[in-house]
Amino acid sequence: VNLFPPLPIEDSVLYLDSNDSAYALLEDLGLNEQSKGGVMLDSYNLNFDMVSDESFSRIYFQGMGAVLLAQQKEVSRSEFGPFEVDIPLQHLETRTDFRPLGARVHFNKKQKATAIYDYAQETLFQPGDKGWEEAKFLAKVSTAFLVTLREHLMWTHIILAQAATTFSTVNLPPSHPIRRLLTVFTFRTTAVNQAAFGILIPELSLLHRMTGVTHEAMTDTFDMAFETSNIYEPFSKRRVNPALRDLINKGEFPYIEEGNSYYEIVNSFVVRWL
Repeated sequence: VNLFPPLPIEDSVLYLDSNDSAYALLEDLGLNEQSKGGVMLDSYNLNFDMVSDESFSRIYFQGMGAVLLAQQKEVSRSEFGPFEVDIPLQHLETRTDFRPLGARVHFNKKQKATAIYDYAQETLFQPGDKGWEEAKFLAKVSTAFLVTLREHLMWTHIILAQAATTFSTVNLPPSHPIRRLLTVFTFRTTAVNQAAFGILIPELSLLHRMTGVTHEAMTDTFDMAFETSNIYEPFSKRRVNPALRDLINKGEFPYIEEGNSYYEIVNSFVVRWL
């Protein structure tokens, strides 16, 4: 069910020359923090501004970008450091007035961003270069786009949660221990995913309007997500390159370190339950 009426998208582009100008616009629209009279919840991150180079790096070592960094198969031999996040989305068609997505981000051994390659412009930016802030923004938008559509919407909601709900309900009797266990963790999955099909997936829906790509490009991304999914691979069995393994051993890459620990907790719980 498409919860949005099929109204055409009327894109308009507003150019702002600084982060201060962008924040002033948010204040004018009442979209700033509640503590300053707006409607948005105040952030609990007091030292994570999403703008500085340090905060940018933390997105990939302690934030949502970690799921992309963890997919780096081999240690980079680039002069810019051993860590690399590759987001090649430049082939996705965009709507008028929107630039293509797609970036490759490099980090050194100290987890500092050292370079960003803009695929569409075929240009490499380094800290201090003209265009560095724009390159960071491109990388952040590309990261949010990919992780939202692939890891979150398709892998977690549509592939894993929906399958667990459907198969346990259709194939197992109510008294079956696996169905009883899954019911606790998949409660209202059907309702949530049905809403997602209406709000996020169709043409002219919320997700289509929030991104600058065409709906055909969104569909291509959904197909890619389905074809490349590793959602059923046990977390502790996933291959990690030596540079990331070194960070894990030093307690500096919590996504894998804590992910492995949580996997073992859940595995032990399920074994005891059954």
